[in-house]
Amino acid sequence: GGAVDQTMTASSDEDEARQAIDMLRGDDVSGRVAAANKLETVAAALGEQRTRDELVPFLTDGVDDEDEVLMAIASSLGKLVNHVGGPDHASSLLPPLELLLTVE
Repeated sequence: GGAVDQTMTASSDEDEARQAIDMLRGDDVSGRVAAANKLETVAAALGEQRTRDELVPFLTDGVDDEDEVLMAIASSLGKLVNHVGGPDHASSLLPPLELLLTVE
């Protein structure tokens, strides 16, 4: 039953990732902060390619206006280097970081 267990784990990670992204889009600030703190889990569930192609652009487009959420996103971005493919792809994390720097 090893394969079944792995499938269930992957799907629950993907569910958690989906929930976190839904929460990031939501109206509840504390929910967005919680979701922003889970970006590493989201990235792990998505894999390197989808993190670069989907998650990072999503974070870049959907820059939040709440300081708490922005702080959580900023601290999570630093943990995503390994999830975008390591140092060779770390530059893919620059667009959302640059946007965060422009927010007062």
